[in-house]
Amino acid sequence: MWNHFDLRVRGDGSVSVCLCRPASLHPDAGSIVSFARDERSGSLAVVHGRFYYKDDHVRRWPRSLETTAVRNEAAFGLSAFLAGGEAAIDALEGDYSLAIWDARRGRLLATRDPFGGGPLYWWSEPGEAGVGTDLKRLRRDTEIDETYLADCLTRTFGSGEVPSERTPCRGVRRLRPSHRLELAPDRPARVLRSWRWEDHLVPDRDDDAADAVERFAELLRSAVEERVAGRRAAAHLSGGLDSTTVAALANGASGHRRGTLLATLSLVYTRGEQAGERSFVDDSIAHIAPPHAELLPADDVLDYDPEVALAIDHGEPRGGLRGLATQLLLTRSAERLGADLMLTGVGCDELLATPVFSLADAVRQGHWLRAFGQAKGLARSRNQGLGNTLHDHALAILWPVVAREGMRAVLRRGRGRWPDLGSFAIPPWVDPAFASRHRLFDRTSDRIRPIPGRPAIETHCRNVFAAGAGDWNRSHLGEPHGVSTAHPFRDPRLVMSTLGLPEAIRVLNPPPKRLLREATTGLLPESVRRRVGKCGFDEVNGRALNRNATAIADWIRRSSLASAGLIDAATLTRCLAQAAVGIGDVVATDRIGQTLALITWSEQWGRCGHDVATERHEFPATGPRCEVA
Repeated sequence: MWNHFDLRVRGDGSVSVCLCRPASLHPDAGSIVSFARDERSGSLAVVHGRFYYKDDHVRRWPRSLETTAVRNEAAFGLSAFLAGGEAAIDALEGDYSLAIWDARRGRLLATRDPFGGGPLYWWSEPGEAGVGTDLKRLRRDTEIDETYLADCLTRTFGSGEVPSERTPCRGVRRLRPSHRLELAPDRPARVLRSWRWEDHLVPDRDDDAADAVERFAELLRSAVEERVAGRRAAAHLSGGLDSTTVAALANGASGHRRGTLLATLSLVYTRGEQAGERSFVDDSIAHIAPPHAELLPADDVLDYDPEVALAIDHGEPRGGLRGLATQLLLTRSAERLGADLMLTGVGCDELLATPVFSLADAVRQGHWLRAFGQAKGLARSRNQGLGNTLHDHALAILWPVVAREGMRAVLRRGRGRWPDLGSFAIPPWVDPAFASRHRLFDRTSDRIRPIPGRPAIETHCRNVFAAGAGDWNRSHLGEPHGVSTAHPFRDPRLVMSTLGLPEAIRVLNPPPKRLLREATTGLLPESVRRRVGKCGFDEVNGRALNRNATAIADWIRRSSLASAGLIDAATLTRCLAQAAVGIGDVVATDRIGQTLALITWSEQWGRCGHDVATERHEFPATGPRCEVA
């Protein structure tokens, strides 16, 4: 029943643990947070989320873990630490944030999984230090750190967290995914990298295509099974290749001890481009035969509505307003059906729809003849022009700002122009003085610049996985209602294995995502397995902006960011009006949605959070000890 925690340690050695949940959450909802304390040492642990592949860790430290493998997540994480120390907690797998009070050495340790499955913040001040997962509970005041707003405006895409250690609260820091924190009230904090994607990749393996398909299928099936185990799951099924695969595997994993698939969830449209997706949804349902197929009418579920975002209590802004209303519908539907987990197909594109990194590496190394020959062959196989091929697979990786924004944006110090506004330029409605003061263009350029002298795939890992770290939808839509979200394609075992495959198998072998198509033979209907493209949401987004444009314009003019001079309300409303009639592509429109999400959050930030129910555990420096709670 708990979905947030904070753990505080004081200079006198006493420790307090507070477990929290919204007062509106049903008492029977599954707990996302677990707590345990070791009776002998006095050490304790709190976990937000779940661990996977526990059996592998039990085999590594059998004496310590065999008795806790079936107990709660915190007991498992604490036992792993007591058995194997920091190396053991670095090796844990799952979607989690973990905090451990190491009573033996008087220190607080905290870590997150590589994709940031759970939020985690920390602070340290004289006499007290701690970590927690609910930013609004940790804030000291409501004044927003202006530098944090600059970090928000350099996000390029996705609904992940702000790619920075900063938070809107001065004095409260974010622990980044794949990092480990060591903290105590009487000494400086130490933050270390506990995981680097590039250290775990095994590129250029001599894989046979058939073996690669078999290995991919096995790892994906295991990823789904680990997430479904012991859960009541709902699976998003869009009729596309990625989500339908996950739904089919979840349906196959259901039964006895592995968990239950309650239903598939599908958005259905009766008009516009998306109406054509209904036949693929119907084919998938008929082939998979889930226990229940929930068809959700979505014609009037429109995004870009600040009122929708305002109604959701959130400590940090979402990456944008596109997709928010539909994600809210899916999550609430899962809750209504009694699910405590929602599965998605997110993450497949990051593995199988990537650029051809070897072409970028050839250009970077100055191997011009090899690069030209490879680009020529790639253009022929994909029926694409040579210039477009070089742009997509080399220039956009090595010189991303110039390739995607043009030299004009560079010469203008990153100032973009509507409607030719890409992912990296400074929107024209952002105050020039603010942009200059916080070096917005340099911030973005530094974050996406290739890693000097390193293979292009490492830059891909850094950029894409950093942008996908943290899941706003999971933290703010699902978990407050007892519904977790899982993305099996982002299982690190699957990611490392797939990105280490030869490009000839992973991306160069047409049709797109052939590895997944081969791995799902018989699992999916042929209409879905063989489809090449999927309809976008341009028409739906256009209707949303058109319907909400007047209300959004009023919202912009009243916003505190506009009155503070950070946003030029007149310029933003002018661009919004043009976007509402179809001027500007999806990327440019997303920049409007990004700013609207920031405006909405800033209006909510000064308000008190929702009422919460709490359970507090106090442990003096020397005092009674308790068992697992």
